[in-house]
Amino acid sequence: MEKQLRKSQSTSVSERSDVRYDMWRKKVDNSLFRHKGTTVPKWIASKWELEKYFPDVNGSLRKTDSNSETKIMLNGKSYTGHLTCSSPKKRANKVHRLWFSEELTDELKRDFVMSNMRDVESALRGDVGDLEKEIPYTVLVHIVLVDFPNHHAK
Repeated sequence: MEKQLRKSQSTSVSERSDVRYDMWRKKVDNSLFRHKGTTVPKWIASKWELEKYFPDVNGSLRKTDSNSETKIMLNGKSYTGHLTCSSPKKRANKVHRLWFSEELTDELKRDFVMSNMRDVESALRGDVGDLEKEIPYTVLVHIVLVDFPNHHAK
């Protein structure tokens, strides 16, 4: 028996079809709060052509390099960030990371209160352990690459 969808359940009505840019759906976890950054997955670094927009020097691009600077937008406000890369000895491939300011970290804590509270709780306990099982939920932040007018391709 086929289930009939109400108009509000139709995927043509409820699914977004106006997405202009490739989107990375990043789980909001403690790395955003504790480290003020996150590793960029290999597939998204490739899809976004990060090597082209953030050229490294001898396999490395650091926060102090002017080519690593980028703009991050959240809630209509602009923040400074850095996109770095390195080639750790224990990894087969180059690793890209997105870093952001303390100001943006504070904004993320305000916007993602429950994720921040779970992080605070795990810090108080000294162990993340089963905390995600005790407080089960997942929040995703959508990260998109828009453009890099100040960056030059290799």
